[in-house]
Amino acid sequence: MQFINKEYIAQQESLYSKILRMMLVGKALSIKEISEKLGQKGISGQLNRVVRKLVNDNLLARTIPDVLNHPHQKHVITERGQLLLEILDT
Repeated sequence: MQFINKEYIAQQESLYSKILRMMLVGKALSIKEISEKLGQKGISGQLNRVVRKLVNDNLLARTIPDVLNHPHQKHVITERGQLLLEILDT
């Protein structure tokens, strides 16, 4: 089992945890919707990197896993992502 680098989380705390917390509502969101909820004017490279890291860490999952760039691609929080937030909040 791969562990999550706590230093990375500390460095990216704002964006990394904001995205995870935003996903707790249970609704699947596209990167564009995440960007809008964060108040960004557009999809930044940093946002793409953080979302990709969350997916690689199995904290977010893609709704269409076989087609990464599908125009209707959205992301949902995984059980592991929910557990991480519980640990961070304690």
